[in-house]
Parts: sequence; C-alpha cells; structure tokens
Amino acid sequence: MKRFMYCGYPQGTLELKSDAPVVTASLVYHKDMAILYFEAPQELRPEEVVDGSLSAFPDGNQWWKMAEIFHYFPCDDDELWQRKVENKTSVIRVNYLHQDKIASYIYHHYDHQESNAVGVDRYGSIFIYQNMIIMYMESPTEKVQWSDIYRKPYKPGREDWAELMDQHFKPWDDGVKGWRLCDKQPL
Repeated sequence: MKRFMYCGYPQGTLELKSDAPVVTASLVYHKDMAILYFEAPQELRPEEVVDGSLSAFPDGNQWWKMAEIFHYFPCDDDELWQRKVENKTSVIRVNYLHQDKIASYIYHHYDHQESNAVGVDRYGSIFIYQNMIIMYMESPTEKVQWSDIYRKPYKPGREDWAELMDQHFKPWDDGVKGWRLCDKQPL
C-alpha cells in the first residue's frame, strides 16, 4: 500500500471520483488550496482520483506531490494496514513551520518515528509543502503500540516534546501557534 498527498489551487469545484482505484481518499481545503490524500496499492496520478481543474504550477503540473516526512505506522504490510473500524472519517490539519526550523522539525520527527510510539493513530502521517505541514489522521482512532509497529521494545520519548515542537511553529495571524483543521468545503 502507498499513501499520497497532493495540493493544488482549484478553478471551480473538485470532486472525488467514486470509481477511483483507491483504498481511501479525502479532499479538504486550506484557504484557496485543495489538499488531496489517498491510499492505493500502486502509483496513481491525482487526476485519476479527482475530477475538476486547477491552476498550473510553474512546471505545468496542476497538482504538487508533497513529501511524507513522518508516519506512525509503515504501510508495507497490507494485512496490518486494513482498517478494523468501519465508517471512519479523515482528520486533516495544517500548520506552518519557521523557515529555519524545517530541517530540525523533520529530524525530530524521524527520531520520534524510530524510537517511540504508544497508543498512536495507525494511519497518522505528516507531509510537507514548502513550510506548510499537513497531518493526516482518522477518527475514530485505531491505536497501535510500539511493539506492533517495528517489533522493537518501547523506548520512552522526550518529555519536552510539546515545548520542542512549539519552537518550530509559526504563529497564525491571530498570534496563536498550533494545528488547525482543514475545511471540508472550499472557502
């Protein structure tokens, strides 16, 4: 199984295709940007998952593929990846990093991914576009333990994780830092 996240700037209405060969797909909005998340057993173009047109990026593409920088659970075992809970809802949140803190944020998340995970969302992952980070999770959460993930013993994580992460986040226009939910409909 593979997971993908793309962003683009819609010109009009976008709709998920009902016949797309995906396991799950979500389309949300942040300001004037559309954010598409999907899982599929093979590489797909976003146009195979969504109908609608978007403005082109300078390279001519309508969708920008985001890099995954963190996940709680690898999706390399199809049996373990199957959802155990029906009627789940995607929860997609966005945040912004200080430009000079991007590498540090990725480093700390890689370290966290490799050393600690207790009671986390099996499908939780973070992607990046420029200095914008997007977190994908599901509700209700299907929690997994460290031993389920990498078959290694649990190693406690940093006690100062929240404070450490807060140093990386840019404040929003209202002065508050932190994750914000994406909209299900365009603004």
